[in-house]
Amino acid sequence: MRKRIRGDLEPIQAPSGPLTLEGRYRRGAEGGAGPAGVVICHPHPQFGGSMDNNVVEALEDALAAGGMATLAFNFRGVGGSGGGYDQMRGEVDDVVAALTYLAKRPEVDPGRIGLAGYSFGGLMAMLAAARLEEAFTASGGFRPGPVALVSPMSAARPWERMPELAPFYERSGPTLIVTGTADPFCPVRSAQDLCARIGMNSRLIIVEGADHFWAGDEPEAGRSVADFFAGAWK
Repeated sequence: MRKRIRGDLEPIQAPSGPLTLEGRYRRGAEGGAGPAGVVICHPHPQFGGSMDNNVVEALEDALAAGGMATLAFNFRGVGGSGGGYDQMRGEVDDVVAALTYLAKRPEVDPGRIGLAGYSFGGLMAMLAAARLEEAFTASGGFRPGPVALVSPMSAARPWERMPELAPFYERSGPTLIVTGTADPFCPVRSAQDLCARIGMNSRLIIVEGADHFWAGDEPEAGRSVADFFAGAWK
C-alpha cells in the first residue's frame, strides 16, 4: 500500500452557487514553491470517483512536498458535497468555485493558482479553464495559471469537435498532459491529438506500462505534475 506523506490537512467547505462542496486544503512543505496553490479535480462521480482517489492523493503528496498548497474537493453529489450529478454542467461550476476559494486563501498568491485534473476531472478542468479564459478576455476576470491533465477523459466527440474548449486551446498558459501506454480511456493517440490542438504551450509525458488507474505508478504521475508546476512558477 502506498504510504502518504504526512502534512497539515484542513477540512473545508466551499460554496458553489446554492450548494456547499466538501474539500480538504493542504499547505505545502516549508522551503518549497511558496504561496503557489493547485486545485485538484477527481475522476468520474458516477463510477466511484472522489477526492480520496489514489491519483488525487498522489498529486497532493507530490505537490505538497514541492511546497505548493493544494485543494482537493468532491464534486456535487459526492461524499459531503451537496446536490447531485449534473451531466458535466454544474461540475464545471464546482471547479470554478474551488479555484475561487483557493485564490481567496490569504497565504496563497492569487496570481499563482494552478489546476490539475485526473480522468473526468481533467475534462472538467479544461472546461472550467475555457470558461474562465473566455471571461478573462471579455472582462478581465480570474484566469487560472498552468494546467496539468492526467489521463484526461475525452468526451463523445473528437477534441476538434468541441467548440466549448476553443478558449482553452487558445490560452497562453502552459499545459501538461500525462498518460500511460496501457491506458484504454486516454490512449496515447488521444493525448497526442489533444497536445496538437493546444499547440506550443503544451507538453506530453507518456509513462511506459501505466494504465488509466495508475495502480503502482501513482508516484510517477505525482512527480511529473509537481515538476511541471514547479517549473512553470520559477
